[in-house]
Amino acid sequence: MIRPHGNGLVFEDVDRGIRVKASFVARELSKTRLCERLGAFQSVSERQWEAAHQVPHRYSPMLVRASQSLWKEYEHSL
Repeated sequence: MIRPHGNGLVFEDVDRGIRVKASFVARELSKTRLCERLGAFQSVSERQWEAAHQVPHRYSPMLVRASQSLWKEYEHSL
């Protein structure tokens, strides 16, 4: 979720309780720069909020380990 906070924005994972300033992630994600590109910040409506929670997550977790060939390639590049 993206929320206004003070003069900026924060990204928040509501389920985990983790918050981070948008501009800390990347300068291009500061409220000023986003508003220049996308227009004024608008809070989500109740209907949009409910619809977003009904959509399943669409991502695949990353592999826990890199393949051995990739690791060897990295070692040889040092």
